[in-house]
Amino acid sequence: MDGNKESSSVTDGVQTVNRKQQRFSNEEMIELLLRLSKYARQPVCKFTIEGQILVGRLVHKQQSTLFIKHRFGKKAIPYKMEKLQAIDILHL
Repeated sequence: MDGNKESSSVTDGVQTVNRKQQRFSNEEMIELLLRLSKYARQPVCKFTIEGQILVGRLVHKQQSTLFIKHRFGKKAIPYKMEKLQAIDILHL
């Protein structure tokens, strides 16, 4: 080769994946979580509500109220959607 360092998956056997970090708004993330199958386990998420960090699963949503089941809790606790600051999925 003449020193041309242009990378190609065909020539050098390396395959690169172009991953674009996709950040959803809180409302979009809630809609995505609620659209998951009811028969599968809901993913464990980290919710930031009024500066307080909660770890749990989103159970359902009624109008502007979210029902979150805490990590070891049995009942779903209601929280206002307006107080939600961030959602991060920890694991599925």
